[in-house]
Amino acid sequence: MSFVVKNLIEEIIGKDNRLPLIWIDETLVILIGHKEQDAIQDDVFEITERVQDKLTNTLSLIVSIGVSMPFKEIKEAKRAYREGMEALKHRMQLGKGVIVHFSTINSGKHSVIFDYPKRTEEELLVAIKLADEEKALEQLSIWMTKAFKNTQSPREYQVSMMRLLNNLLTLKQESGVSFQQIEVYHASLYEELLKLHMREEIEVWFKNRLILPLVKVFHDRRDSQFQNLSEKIIDLIQKNFDSEITLEECAAKLHYNANYLSSVFKQETNYTFSEYLAMYRFKIAKQWLVESSMTIKEIAEKLKYNNSQNFIRSFKKQEEMTPGQYREKYKKTS
Repeated sequence: MSFVVKNLIEEIIGKDNRLPLIWIDETLVILIGHKEQDAIQDDVFEITERVQDKLTNTLSLIVSIGVSMPFKEIKEAKRAYREGMEALKHRMQLGKGVIVHFSTINSGKHSVIFDYPKRTEEELLVAIKLADEEKALEQLSIWMTKAFKNTQSPREYQVSMMRLLNNLLTLKQESGVSFQQIEVYHASLYEELLKLHMREEIEVWFKNRLILPLVKVFHDRRDSQFQNLSEKIIDLIQKNFDSEITLEECAAKLHYNANYLSSVFKQETNYTFSEYLAMYRFKIAKQWLVESSMTIKEIAEKLKYNNSQNFIRSFKKQEEMTPGQYREKYKKTS
C-alpha cells in the first residue's frame, strides 16, 4: 500500500517541484520547492487538496496532512518536519481527513489556560472502585468532553491524557491490583497512549485497556466481600435462631449498616433476612419433631412463635400436615 500511495503522489507533484518522498514510520514526508515564495502558500493548498482527493477516490484512504511554515534553506528541513508533525497532532481535536497548516496554530496568541476536569476524574475513580461500569463509562465520556473542550496545543492534550493515565495507575497501585489482574504484561501503557491521535480512539483505549479491567477486579472483590458477609449473617442465624435475633443486631455485631446488609444478603441468597430465619427455624422444627421428645408447645416457644397455634398453622401451610402428624409419620421411619 505504501508503494502505491507514493506512486500516486509522485504523479501529482512533478519531480522538478519536490525532493524524493520519504517514509518515516507511518508518515510520508514530502519536501516541495517553489521559485516564488509569495506563491508557495497557494500552491501548497492546491497540492494538498489534490493529494487528499486522489488517495480518497483511488484507494478509499482517509488521510490527514500537516503542513510546515515555508523555509529557504535545505538545512531547515528538520524543523519543517517537526512543524508538520506538530500540525498533524491536531487530528486529536479536529478529527480524521484534515489538512492542518502550522501557520494557523502558531499565530503568536497566548495559550488558553486549561482547567483540568479534576472533579469528573474523581467521580470516575469512585465509580471504578464501586464497580459501577455504567457510571464509570459515563464519567469517562464527560471527562473526554471537558478535556477537549478548550483550544489547546497537542502537547497540552497529551499532558491531560498522561495525567488521567497516571491517576488510574495510582488507583491500581494503592488498591493492590497487579498488572496481571488487568492483563497488562510487557506493554508500556504510556507508549501505547502516545501513539493514539484521535479523540474517539483515545476514549476507547482508556475504556478497554484500563477502566473495564479495573471495574472487573473491583466487581470480583465486591462479590467476594458480599459472599463473606452473607456467610457471617447465616452463621449468626444458625447460632442464635432460638433467640430474638434481628437484622439490626447482626449489623451491630458486624459493624455494618442494617440497610446495606439487607441489600447484600438479598442479592447473595435471594432471600430476605426474615425469610431465611423463618426457613431455618422451620428446618430445625422438623428436626426436633423427629429427633427429640419436646412437645409441640415447647418447640414453638423455643423457635419464638407467639403461641403453639401459630406454629401449627404455619407448619401445616408448609407441609400440608400438622406437626403432630409429621412427627408420627417420620419418627416411625427414622
